[in-house]
Amino acid sequence: MPTTKSSVIAGLVVALGTTSSAQKFTYTTSELTGRIEANVLGDACHPEGTYTLGTKGPTIPPCISEQMISKTCEDISGFFDAKDDDAKALAYKNCLTGPGSTYQADMGGCLSCKRFNAYLSPGQNTFWVEAQKKAWEAFKQDKLPTDSYWQYSLRFLPWDQYPNDPKGFKASNTSIEHYYPFAPESQSIGIVNRRQGKRALPSADEPRVVLIWEKGSVVGAYVDNKL
Repeated sequence: MPTTKSSVIAGLVVALGTTSSAQKFTYTTSELTGRIEANVLGDACHPEGTYTLGTKGPTIPPCISEQMISKTCEDISGFFDAKDDDAKALAYKNCLTGPGSTYQADMGGCLSCKRFNAYLSPGQNTFWVEAQKKAWEAFKQDKLPTDSYWQYSLRFLPWDQYPNDPKGFKASNTSIEHYYPFAPESQSIGIVNRRQGKRALPSADEPRVVLIWEKGSVVGAYVDNKL
């Protein structure tokens, strides 16, 4: 784990709170390959295109923004490369669940889209809603996550109990404004460093994450409780 002094000596720039919901991240749906199954890419809930997090404007289809946020949090935290690194684990958690994150709302919006388009039956929708609720609570309850959010979700997905009830009919109005009326004004990640800005300032005993940047990319992170 690098210290502040060693980071400066190495010529790296220590940026406090640089990564937040104010920063923009742009993706094409082709960059989300592997996160969105090929057989659903281009359907009503996964329209192909280029989308940007952190901007006000037309709502990003939540099934797309959900995956964009997930990818961004994995990339900037580096958690998947070092799951035993406390700072990276905390950065990953803050990115998904911290102030400004629309991850939870977008997951709900995605399920709503699938229900409105009859991709999910009422029973299947309830199955996913309940699993997501339990996964979210478990993920937030852990001071430091031990694995990806998806792995937390798998704990609460009893596939042998997956409903097989009729899917019914597609809604007469499947516009994003109709199935996602509670969409946030700007869809984005959460504040990675909880000290950023004037909102959500941490308590004295809350861990802070320091991100180390080099040439516009995060190359390291560590926890510093003395900031």
